[in-house]
Amino acid sequence: MSDGSQGLGERPSDEASTETFFLGKIPPPQISPLRERDLGRGATVGRYVILDCIGTGGMGVVYSAYDPELDRKVALKLLRPDRGSSSGEAGRLRLLREAQAIARLSHPNVIAVYDTGSLGDQVFVAMEFVEGWTLRQWLEEKRPAWREVLARFVLAGRGLAAAHAAGLVHRDFKPDNVLLGKDGRVRVVDFGLARPVEKLEAAAEGGDPLSGSGGILGSPLTEGGVALGTPAYMAPEQLRGASADARSDQFSFCVSLYEALYGERPFPGTTTGEMLAAVKGGTVREEPAGVRVPGRLRTALLRGLSADPGQRYPSIEKLLRDLEHDPVVVRRRWLAAAAVLFVTGALFSSLGYFQARRTRLCSGAEEKVAGVWNGARRQAVRAAFLATGVPVADATWSTVEHALDHYTTDWAVMRREACEATRLRGEQSEDLLDRRMFCLDQRLQETAAMLDLFARADRQVMEKAVVTAAGLPPLETCADVRALTAKMPPPRDPGLRARVEAVRAQVAEARVLTRTGKLQEALAAAQAAVAQAGRLDYSPIHAEALYQKGFDLDQTGDTHGAEETLFDAFVAAQEANHQEVAARAASQLAWTTGWIQARTAEGHRWSRLAMAIAEGARSGDALRAELFQQLGGVLANERRYTEATDVSLKALALYERALGRDHVRLAPVLNNLGEIFNQMGQYEKALGFSLRGLEIRKKKLEPDHPDFNRSYSTLGNIYSNLNRDQEAAIAFERSLAISERHYGPNHWLTAGAYGNLATAYQNLGRLAEALRYNQQALASFEACCGGPESQYTATVLVNMGEVLRLQKKSDESLATCRKALAIQEKVLGPEHPDLSFSLVGVAKALLDLGRAKEAVPAAERAVALLEGKPLDPRFLQEARFTLAQALWSSDHDHAVRLALQAREGFSAAGHLDLQRQVETWLRQRGQTW
Repeated sequence: MSDGSQGLGERPSDEASTETFFLGKIPPPQISPLRERDLGRGATVGRYVILDCIGTGGMGVVYSAYDPELDRKVALKLLRPDRGSSSGEAGRLRLLREAQAIARLSHPNVIAVYDTGSLGDQVFVAMEFVEGWTLRQWLEEKRPAWREVLARFVLAGRGLAAAHAAGLVHRDFKPDNVLLGKDGRVRVVDFGLARPVEKLEAAAEGGDPLSGSGGILGSPLTEGGVALGTPAYMAPEQLRGASADARSDQFSFCVSLYEALYGERPFPGTTTGEMLAAVKGGTVREEPAGVRVPGRLRTALLRGLSADPGQRYPSIEKLLRDLEHDPVVVRRRWLAAAAVLFVTGALFSSLGYFQARRTRLCSGAEEKVAGVWNGARRQAVRAAFLATGVPVADATWSTVEHALDHYTTDWAVMRREACEATRLRGEQSEDLLDRRMFCLDQRLQETAAMLDLFARADRQVMEKAVVTAAGLPPLETCADVRALTAKMPPPRDPGLRARVEAVRAQVAEARVLTRTGKLQEALAAAQAAVAQAGRLDYSPIHAEALYQKGFDLDQTGDTHGAEETLFDAFVAAQEANHQEVAARAASQLAWTTGWIQARTAEGHRWSRLAMAIAEGARSGDALRAELFQQLGGVLANERRYTEATDVSLKALALYERALGRDHVRLAPVLNNLGEIFNQMGQYEKALGFSLRGLEIRKKKLEPDHPDFNRSYSTLGNIYSNLNRDQEAAIAFERSLAISERHYGPNHWLTAGAYGNLATAYQNLGRLAEALRYNQQALASFEACCGGPESQYTATVLVNMGEVLRLQKKSDESLATCRKALAIQEKVLGPEHPDLSFSLVGVAKALLDLGRAKEAVPAAERAVALLEGKPLDPRFLQEARFTLAQALWSSDHDHAVRLALQAREGFSAAGHLDLQRQVETWLRQRGQTW
């Protein structure tokens, strides 16, 4: 038995984070169709856990649910596939498209959609959970005055306007589809519910009575080719079956507001047919007696209720403007302004000069940006990219240009705001302004260093340009008052400040070179920075330079040198109270000790220390995400998958909050989660996370980018676990080709790729090639990662032992597995579950040699180590079956019980090939079950 686990992780170019690698034969999930009757409390839909049913409608059911990944309560709408005229795949895809369209819309007056998905032909939508009322409930319970009603509807109208601006039409606006939260915020909900128009027409002919929320007028209708909306609120064009547009939403809005203000709907009729005729004819009721609503509101509403869409307002924004225009309020404001105008006129004229002068004090941000990012630099970078001859160079340039435009614009805005906070508004001290400017100058300095390299880019630099640009340090940290004031202040002496900035430029150059893969050049720049910083009386820059040197030593494979330098950086950062560098150094030490050198307990302590520093300093989301990601890697390496999952999901949530859902820096943590869930046997989740990470890379990077090494490796693992061995081999071959090209043979990534490919070839029966690649993996791991006695060399030895056994070289297999066991006992201790792999290897070799009695202790120990552990259940069952074979001649009954346990376990986990092996063994011994 061998899982091939390397416990390796992805290394971003200058952040301490990981991306894990594992191997294992894992079955695909068995997904059954979702049924409404199954959705009691505790049932699951995707990752969501059902709490309660909170509402039903014509198209589906709404539940309150818990999202365990992001630790929040959500509203989960399950859309019924048997409603509406569209059915099957077309209907499912339509519903998904509508839900995804709303998910892309972000506005305070539109419900937030977090997630969409499908199980079979059913669609679910996860939304924010809002405690409060619908507008209809609020109107009925509160009986508010007309001003309160108008204020709430105007907010809802702004939500509709935002949807229209995004190209979306609601098609079913009514008071029931607007929520008023206890927080006071109004949110428009329920975009896209459907029902066929022919049912409406049939109901109209039958003369159904009007009813506010029941019967035909309460039925939701939206779908292309059908009448869209709830009839009582629908525009005439919708009733005719024509397509709805923004003016149709305007009509529905005006019906709803009219009803809320006057207590009745605008169109008369006691039957559906009468009401429909009034709507189509534009016949509006007279204003009811006793209702005191300003005439201007009725005038605006009547225009919005025009039967001809061309007679309505050109947009809902213009309708809202007329509704909000209150002449009484305007007149009061003008009188108040006139009263103070005379008094303030002279004052303003005198202040104007000084204000203009002070404003000029905060100008110049754009000029500073132009000194770094200008037309000439744009042309130089684009020319350098295109000169590489890579087909995707122009697309890469466009992505980089867009990212830099945004970054430099935000930089100029923040610099101007920082200045005005001190010089104009007096909100912050000169000292804080100086700290913020020092921080911003550092950010612009790193941007300049990056552009200098881009302007002379070769293929390697161009390939990593998108990731490099995305890795520019976040500007938000330059507005973090607590973090800025905790640091040692910038040097006051102009000469020292200039020398510090010169060293910081060297550090920035090293960081950019690291991101682009120029590791030797990066290390040289970092070493020069350390030498210069050591001669300056300013300890923060010395800590920064030491950290960069330690990081680059680690990247180039000098693990022990990296550990020593990173420890020096940690001490220097603590002395300088430079908490960001201290946290990064501790996190990188967690990687170097706990991940590369397999000193997991020590690595875990460094990770905890890094997190404590970051939390204490209230570091930004991006840094905390990196540290959580790092900790997740260490925990996964310790086989503590539940904890690894928790912290990795926290990392993902923080990254999404800081960077958005499609930022390229999310890809490594997504890939980690894919591998962790893979090991835990949650394969639907594993595939979802890994594919999402791959898609992000496909959008952001060109096909031969080195980071695809990790994505292909993860996919290879999943294919292998699905018994799709040929596809696994292809994925691993791609991964290895990228690793060899970018990192060379003696790098931990390349070593892991050799081992992965060896396992794939073993599964395909290509044993000679499997042995050769295992030998290459062994040599690479010995060179890069802890010498001949590391956790990784032991794993490769176990895999080699299995290949040798399959080649009928049982003596060599036994010796190899015993060597692996000795290393694991020394490195991991006698109780680590990974020892089970070498123990089973020893037992199998002994069985092949006819030494069953000697095999029993090894197999028994393997079973004991695996029972109750959160590993792929295959491993425990394989250990049990091995023990059964070893016991057959000495304890027949116990052997049969173990074999049957293994058979049931393989069957439950979907390992049918292994199940058949056990059954064949039992039949050969005359056993039935």
